[in-house]
Order: sequence, then structure tokens, then C-alpha cells
Amino acid sequence: MLFARLSRAAGWHADVEVAGTGWRADTLATHPQTGRKIAWEIQLSPASLATLRRRTETMARDQVATCWISTELTPWLGELPSIQIRHVARENLASAYEVIDGHRRYDADTHSWQNPGPIELGAFVAAVLSGNLVNIPVPRHCAPHFPGLYGPSRRPGSRVWTTPRYAAQFAQRSSG
Repeated sequence: MLFARLSRAAGWHADVEVAGTGWRADTLATHPQTGRKIAWEIQLSPASLATLRRRTETMARDQVATCWISTELTPWLGELPSIQIRHVARENLASAYEVIDGHRRYDADTHSWQNPGPIELGAFVAAVLSGNLVNIPVPRHCAPHFPGLYGPSRRPGSRVWTTPRYAAQFAQRSSG
């Protein structure tokens, strides 16, 4: 219900447990004018990258974008459109959750991706739905690093949520 509430607050229609052709979305947000759709998928039980990739591709065939959400560090964080969130105990936050990973800021000087720090979940959802955050693929050779599952090791991810401006800067620097 949280993602439905946040999607509605951003001016989108949102329904819970929506079935499609071979898929079911935890929350499906639909833009009221354009019909653009995004599935917010809260993945609390273990799931393989291959399984979630298949589910993402199945929804994409129906023109449904996907964002996978976990409260844990997962092997698929950064491999799919995904974020890691955590609960915060602060009264002034609308959702009481914040995004702690999956989003990145591009530094054109160092040609690297940086985690800008936590962002309030409601602000993240509104930014994604308004197009102020987009999910882009990043080639492995310049991919951002995501925390390792077994200690301080790090692994490259291949997808990030970022602003269109950072995406354009990255594309320009990568092509030139």
C-alpha cells in the first residue's frame, strides 16, 4: 500500500496486486494522461537474478517499467532497475523510508558514479514518476560499485537511477 499511496500522491493512478499477461505487480502505477506504467515490486523473499530478470522482461513486453525494491542487500541490486530502502525513525518524513542505494550521481570530471546519500522514498517515487529520475544501463567497464554481500568487497552494477542531466553527461563523455 505504501507505493500505491506514494504514486497517488504524485498524481498517478495506483492499484495493488494487478495481474497482467503472465505477471502480477505488487503495485502498478499508471499515468492518468499518457497511460505510462511502472510496477513497484517489493521483493522481501530471496529471488535469483535470473528469475527477476525474466519477470522484468515479461512486464516490459506489456510496456510496464519495473523497479525492484528490497530492504536487504541483494545480488540483483544494480543489475536490474532496483533500489535498497531502509526504515527511518523520523517523524518529519512522509513515508518513514529512504532509498539508500540504487541511485547515483555522475561525476564527469572523474567519469565515475557516486552514491549521493539517502533520499526520502516519497521524493524518489515522485522523481521517477515525473521523469526527473531515469533508469539507465551502464557498461561494465565504467559501472558504479554496489556493496558486496559478504563484507566490504564491492561489485559493479550495470543499471542506475539518475537524473536525465547526469545520464546525458555520461552518454556524452562515453561517446567522445
